[in-house]
Amino acid sequence: MVRALLAAALLALVAACGDDTGAGSATPPEETIVTTPADHRVAAAIAELATKEGVETTDIVVVESRDVTWPDGSLGCPQPGMSYIQAQTEGYQLVLSVDGRQFDYHGGTQGPLTLCENPMPPASTM
Repeated sequence: MVRALLAAALLALVAACGDDTGAGSATPPEETIVTTPADHRVAAAIAELATKEGVETTDIVVVESRDVTWPDGSLGCPQPGMSYIQAQTEGYQLVLSVDGRQFDYHGGTQGPLTLCENPMPPASTM
C-alpha cells in the first residue's frame, strides 16, 4: 500500500514538472525579464540626458555602469562650500556618451543618479 502511494505521488510529481509548451501548444511561454534597481536608475538617467541634450534615448551609449565605493559622502561629486561625511560610501557610477561627449552620473546605493559636472574618481570598484 505504501509503495502504491509513493508511486502515485512520484507519478503526479513527474506529470506536474512536465513541459506544457509541447507541439500542441498554441502560445509560446512568456519571457521573464529580470531587472535590478540599477536598471531603473540607468534608464532614468538616460531619459534625463536625452531630454537635456535633445536627442533620442537610442543615441545615448552606456560607456560604464558599475557599483563603486566613493571616497566620501559627496559621492564623487563635491560641491563648493559643502561639507561631507569623511567615510567611504558605497554607491554607483554611470558614464554615458552622446556624440562623443561623456556624462558622469553618480549616486549612492539607492535613489536617483545625478549628473556630476566635475566628477571625482571612485575610491574603488566592486
